[in-house]
Amino acid sequence: MKDYIYPAVFTAESEGVYSVNFPDLKNCYTCEMIWLTLLKWRKMCFHLLLRSMRRIILIFPNRQV
Repeated sequence: MKDYIYPAVFTAESEGVYSVNFPDLKNCYTCEMIWLTLLKWRKMCFHLLLRSMRRIILIFPNRQV
């Protein structure tokens, strides 16, 4: 099995909200007011997207360098 590495971008938004997105993966982002909860949601969002991609097209996008 191959290992894939995708960078995550964490951003402090207005009113104490934090967001995270994966620039190399379309529609893979989430936000939360509590930092530790955001880390949990980041992992869940990432894994759910990759699992659905694996089932649908079996191709992972190349990461940007």
